[in-house]
Amino acid sequence: MSASLASEVVIDVRENHASGASWQSIASCNGQTDLFFAAPGERPEARARREAKARQICLACPVLAPCQDWARENREYGFWGGESEEDRALAGYRVDMPVGRVAFRRDRHHHLMVRAALFGLTPGSSHAVDLQVPGRSGLIRFSPITANSGGQAYSTLSSNFTGRWRPGSLDREP
Repeated sequence: MSASLASEVVIDVRENHASGASWQSIASCNGQTDLFFAAPGERPEARARREAKARQICLACPVLAPCQDWARENREYGFWGGESEEDRALAGYRVDMPVGRVAFRRDRHHHLMVRAALFGLTPGSSHAVDLQVPGRSGLIRFSPITANSGGQAYSTLSSNFTGRWRPGSLDREP
């Protein structure tokens, strides 16, 4: 083989790493799942801090683009490719099931209420909100919720339910 022929051979190893699922093995986030997935009951302020740290890692990652593509194509939950579920939903890539946070409380008449913040809904869509309690027949029905133009809904929903409700010991009897 001549020296000139050997100098014409070029091997691009970057393509090998970035194709398929092998990109995950070289991602900067390996071993740091606590930054990329919320803990149960995470408060909004803690989430903002966690996601800011995750975003810094993502922006310096050599596989940012394939990670972001993966999350969008597979409708992933969590922080992937520099984006949260909400970021992906705003870009038109909604998760299969809406995500969000809920908190329960009682109103002054002891009706069960839920404070809901949901993301990934179809803009302008209206949704029935029901709670099924193990060991109880029937559903606890709340007032409907409607998504805004960004596919998000924030609301305090009320019900007529005044009975005992104990999952998670969140319910306090009057």
